[in-house]
Amino acid sequence: MSAGPPPNPAPASPVPLSVSPRFSIAFAEDADLPACAALLDEMHHHYRGLEGHEQDLPPRDLIEQEARRWIAEAEGIRLLLARDASTRAPAALACLAVLRPGRALKGLVFVKDLYVAEAARRRGAGRAVLTWLFDWARAEGLGRVDLATDIANAPARALYASLGGDERPEAGFVRFDLS
Repeated sequence: MSAGPPPNPAPASPVPLSVSPRFSIAFAEDADLPACAALLDEMHHHYRGLEGHEQDLPPRDLIEQEARRWIAEAEGIRLLLARDASTRAPAALACLAVLRPGRALKGLVFVKDLYVAEAARRRGAGRAVLTWLFDWARAEGLGRVDLATDIANAPARALYASLGGDERPEAGFVRFDLS
């Protein structure tokens, strides 16, 4: 009889945990729960406010409960956290999963959300997270990164284009070929 799914350890990383002097980046662990929950809460407020649905926001305790589950369980979700290197303040969070088989059986990383905290915008946090993620995915033998994006988010789309992303607006995502 199984006691539930095995724990979901952060993947070992052969790449440095920081590719930027401004940000330290790593897969979230238990100690990162408060920072992840804070960014998820800010993300919900940001997007729900834009949509005029502030009243539909999940309560903070539910956000923390779900983030704890995502960090601990083998559901397939990974939280990639960037912190300001000098203040350790949470700067960005990517919610992602590795999917297989992918083209040529290499698999891919699907990034559902990449959120940069208001205080960290235009400081290179998004670029640092994606650069770290591309390096990690290549080291893991993955062939591409697909990232969901909002067509109205011009600054994010400009960043993705500058990193070589192939925008697929009809599907709502940007593809980065890592070969």
